[in-house]
Amino acid sequence: MNHSARDIIFLIRETELDSIVFEKEMGNLHQIFARTETISQFCRVHELVNRNTITSKRTRLMKFLHEDQHKPFRFLINKN
Repeated sequence: MNHSARDIIFLIRETELDSIVFEKEMGNLHQIFARTETISQFCRVHELVNRNTITSKRTRLMKFLHEDQHKPFRFLINKN
């Protein structure tokens, strides 16, 4: 399986964990992450604040993300 590199810490109670079981669990976690780490999901949970206006439009969020130099008083806020 081709997975992106991640820094994840696992706290496991069991002293002996079969490598096959561990790989299966890692595969399941990568599937969960792949579903949630999409650009559409990112745009759904963030808002762009520009002084007096707030927008959730995908085009404006994407434009803001691709800017090299951000204008003052523009903030990306998580809705959570």
